[in-house]
Amino acid sequence: MEVLLSDAGTQMRSFIPTITPLSLETGSQLRVLTCTFDREAYHDGLYAALGMAQPAQIMGAVVKRKAEYLAGRYLCRLLLQVEGQEGQVAIGPQRQPVWPVGWQGSITHSGNRVVVALWPDRTGRLLGLDLEQWMPTATASTVQSRIILPDELDGLAAHWPSERLLTLAFSAKESLYKALFAKVGHFFDFHCAQLCAVDDLSHRFTLRLNQDLGEDLLQGKQFTGGFFAGARQLLTWIACS
Repeated sequence: MEVLLSDAGTQMRSFIPTITPLSLETGSQLRVLTCTFDREAYHDGLYAALGMAQPAQIMGAVVKRKAEYLAGRYLCRLLLQVEGQEGQVAIGPQRQPVWPVGWQGSITHSGNRVVVALWPDRTGRLLGLDLEQWMPTATASTVQSRIILPDELDGLAAHWPSERLLTLAFSAKESLYKALFAKVGHFFDFHCAQLCAVDDLSHRFTLRLNQDLGEDLLQGKQFTGGFFAGARQLLTWIACS
């Protein structure tokens, strides 16, 4: 057993060299972990070595998907263990994470980085994370009409390059989608909400619904989230009661 544990630990350190906590919402019960992972160090045996379940939906996936799934679910398990929970986060029919009873969370990954958040599940709480690479100019011009409404970004964060502001709009709406999916229960597109405020000083943004999505999710309802703009990636989140 000692040899197995040592071997698993060595494999894990090769696959995930470091794990770092993040503080996104000061004073809240939100717990967040991030890590980078090495796709070259991934192999299918890591699931068994770490005692992690590999669902059928993942078994036939490409290596990139298998690696990011394992890294994300491993961080989920670490967060749950801190809270005295031994369960794992399963995968739902629409690929959504299925959290143990009493908990909710969010998982996001981009490139070789994963970020995972967890907090107690209470009625009305919303949680969504999204991590994106900054859009190249060519990509931004191609996808802009699918992400934002005409003139949506006018007057917002004027000193931001247009492709970076579009990346923020995209990521913020992805965070909103993840936060609302459990309540809405179906797909809704980017035009269902619009970015209406960006505050560089507080690193906050505000989204407003453009249509009704449910009884308490009516047109005009606003959601405030946060963002961290790194050199290569953008992290956005919505965590509110």
